[in-house]
Amino acid sequence: MSPKNTVTVGVVLALALAAAAPVAAQTGPRGPHFLFEEMDLNNDGEVSLDEMRNHRGARFDQADADNDGNLSRDEMIAAGQARVAAGVDRMLERLDSDEDGAISRAEMDAAADRRAERFQTRMFERLDRDGNGAISAEEFEDAADVMRGHRGGGYGFGRDRG
Repeated sequence: MSPKNTVTVGVVLALALAAAAPVAAQTGPRGPHFLFEEMDLNNDGEVSLDEMRNHRGARFDQADADNDGNLSRDEMIAAGQARVAAGVDRMLERLDSDEDGAISRAEMDAAADRRAERFQTRMFERLDRDGNGAISAEEFEDAADVMRGHRGGGYGFGRDRG
């Protein structure tokens, strides 16, 4: 693949991922997720209880461009596009290590590797309860018991299928 095609594929992938971001940012396995900056309505670097309570209304008001108390199709599309653009900008800021305005496959892979490394490290630290740098059979079984409890005793972590 030519360098130009690689950049094009990277940009298309970034846009596709960013397009999904607003939906993913709004709901997740544990309910709504929002950016800190969106909830900090007065931009003081802190989120008060009132700001947390007024967040939904502020988002509505921001999207209601003509202030008629309704969100038209065009207003919803414009608000969604603004969120996607902001998501793309954040993604470029985080992942575009060579600052060429595009995310290459190598940059995307490096970011995924960093996330996997952080996840594996956190998981290992949780399992290694005595902090000795190794997971004993007892620590492994304790974790397996916890996971089985979360999954209703089904197959999964630390359990044979046979």
